[in-house]
Amino acid sequence: MNIKILSQISLGLAISTTMISSPSFAQQNVDEIIVTARKVDESLQDIPVAVTALTRETIDNLNINDIDDIARYTPGFSYSQAFGRATERPVVRGAGNILAGVQYGVEAGTAYFIDGQYYSGEVSSLDMNMIERVEVVKGPQSALFGRNSYAGAINFITKGISDETEYNVKAEIAEHDTYNLYGSVSGPLSENSGMSLSYRQYEYGGEYTNAFDGAMLGEEESKSVQLALKTESDNGASLKLNISYNEDKDGPRAFSLFKSDNNNCYPGYRSNNYYSGPSTNVNQYFCGVVPPASQGTQDTDGNTFMGVDRETFNIMLAADYEVGETVLSAKFAFRDEERQTGADSDHQLGATTFAPTPLGNPLWFLDPLAFFGAVEIQRPFARSPLFSTNSINEYEDNQLEITLRSNNDSNLSWMVGAFIYEFSNEESSATLQAPAHVFASLNEIENEAFFAMLEYDVSDNLSLSAEGRFYDEEKSFADNNLNQSVSFDGFAPRFVANYKVSDDTLLYASYSEGNKSGGVNGTNGVAAGIPSYDEEEVEAIELGLKSTFMDGKLITNISAYKNEITNYQLTTPVATAAGAVTSIASNQGDVEVNGLELELTAFPSDNLQMGLTYAYTDAEIVKGCDDMQFTLTSGGFQIAPFDINDNSTWNRPRVDANGDGIPDNDPDGRWTGAAADCSIAGKQVPMTSENQFSAYINADFPMENGLVMFLNADLTYEDSKFVQVHNGFETGEATILGAQVGVRSDDWSLMLFGKNLTDEDSIPMGTRWFDVLQGQGTIPAAVDNGIDESALGPRAVFRSFRKGSQLGVKVSRRF
Repeated sequence: MNIKILSQISLGLAISTTMISSPSFAQQNVDEIIVTARKVDESLQDIPVAVTALTRETIDNLNINDIDDIARYTPGFSYSQAFGRATERPVVRGAGNILAGVQYGVEAGTAYFIDGQYYSGEVSSLDMNMIERVEVVKGPQSALFGRNSYAGAINFITKGISDETEYNVKAEIAEHDTYNLYGSVSGPLSENSGMSLSYRQYEYGGEYTNAFDGAMLGEEESKSVQLALKTESDNGASLKLNISYNEDKDGPRAFSLFKSDNNNCYPGYRSNNYYSGPSTNVNQYFCGVVPPASQGTQDTDGNTFMGVDRETFNIMLAADYEVGETVLSAKFAFRDEERQTGADSDHQLGATTFAPTPLGNPLWFLDPLAFFGAVEIQRPFARSPLFSTNSINEYEDNQLEITLRSNNDSNLSWMVGAFIYEFSNEESSATLQAPAHVFASLNEIENEAFFAMLEYDVSDNLSLSAEGRFYDEEKSFADNNLNQSVSFDGFAPRFVANYKVSDDTLLYASYSEGNKSGGVNGTNGVAAGIPSYDEEEVEAIELGLKSTFMDGKLITNISAYKNEITNYQLTTPVATAAGAVTSIASNQGDVEVNGLELELTAFPSDNLQMGLTYAYTDAEIVKGCDDMQFTLTSGGFQIAPFDINDNSTWNRPRVDANGDGIPDNDPDGRWTGAAADCSIAGKQVPMTSENQFSAYINADFPMENGLVMFLNADLTYEDSKFVQVHNGFETGEATILGAQVGVRSDDWSLMLFGKNLTDEDSIPMGTRWFDVLQGQGTIPAAVDNGIDESALGPRAVFRSFRKGSQLGVKVSRRF
């Protein structure tokens, strides 16, 4: 699908309807949608913040099952998973991060919240049946929401407790051995108290096969139970307690290596030509769209554990007490999680090519036959991978937030609050040779903050507000060799002016600043001279328009923004003490993001609704130096250490004893001279989409017997995303079609649904990787002094598999 055509259609439709749009689906009276984007209940159309709100009705009509579906219908929000349901990459308004959830303490710039309480875990297995509304708040929210919400905040609002006893049962069955069962009971316990209890079991059988043992890839299984209790008193006090337990058991994750044999750009020493493999490809990188993996492929042959195994226990307590014209609120949350993840990450299967002698191949010890000069060794059995991950992470975090706010109708409203957060992650690891898990590292975070908001109605039409947060955060890391800590503190402000042009039209402008936490890099970072990395900081301006016309039949939200990000956190490959390669975080430049977001809904009749969203995101690196960029452009050499992060256009190779900017040893003439450059200025920020589009239609057909036949169809599009700052590997664009048709009454429904009906197979995500098949550290001796052989040479990418077309049936009953 041509995105330029889609863009013209969307903008043309917007102009022809006086640019009328809506921030939520399947909701005629948008003015009644209440959101909590500023920690108080406000009408969606009156709040001077860009918010996409997905109501319970929307979630049901569009068959939204997880956060990936939420992103498809939220302009400016892109989502992907790098390692299955264990590493989530939420990207709002172009603020992507490559190492989030992988490297010590590296976090995404978009934060999750549940009922307004910060949630640092993954939400990909969150039970959407218990969610009443999802609020995606875009732009820097550091002032009120706090840590790591400098790009945006995603707030999941859970269902309330019914005034009368109510039972709900849902069952779903679909292709690929998909089952989803849900049951709940909700109702009063006494005149002033109530409870709800729910249970969910979900299974997905996978669609791809491991070529080594025939096992399915991408299997998912989740079980969850939630108990909610609420009580209220006559003196203005209320208390709500949520207790939940979730268990995930996922099989080997669905991804495979797109090998360096396919490399087609940046020729040089770090290519297959200089390794012991069969290829003579002299290119170090791949430029273009990575093709999807075919059925039945994953080059992996074993580990002590493969997949994701997670148990999570949560407690959330919220209390409110009205004191005169003020409200005192306290929120406490506790999370305890144990997660085991494992993968065979060398992406080799069965056969490996060796050099004729052990001296020519440092991996000879993995197979004794290599010592006798064997060229190719067949291994039809599981062996220890060269690079594998098998880790157990024990997470524990707790938080307390206390706020005091005004509760009156005066021209002046205010709020003050304090926030305390503690987090720990103890990791242990194992290998096939040593299957018993042993201590690897301990990562801890402590965050304290004070925040406030003041809003003044200058007139009936004009309001001004100011928000701010003082914060102090310490991150520490310890392993068997090192104990590190680093601290950050600062102030995050936000200023907003909103003007009511009429009762149905709101104009607003805002300026805000935010931050994303820095951290430490551990032993590998210390050895590389990058022991820590600084906070990312953003300055943002936004202009917005919210309008409602024709008694709510045409509604529009449009926003334009500019974000300037400094100290952008990216990834740097370094050698470990064991001779392998890993990545650490580093601040490598500045980024500028300019964007436009549009949401439009029309109600031609009482039984017909149509909607459209569009987002344009121009996320560009405006200044920065990346050492791998120098390796690619120089013909395979490594940049001099003191030139890293220098933003000039000329840099010296690491081996340059003469100081003339020319390597001392270049036997095959690969040095590219003036073309050698570490600059990444002008590159698109990885993991961001320039264009996103969605459209949907909901139609009801009332029948004489009181039943309603319904038909829903939706289409979403997302541009191709770059995997890394070099703008080589691309995911490819994705166009996804869905539809639902069924019959419902007030108490039950029966629905036939289709997801990804066009069987879109472009990869949802890729991660730059090394191709171990071509050898490790086997650069010929003649080049040994010319480049750093401790780093693996040919770069490849492992690609995630997209879930294919799926048909299913869902039934629900309420009584």
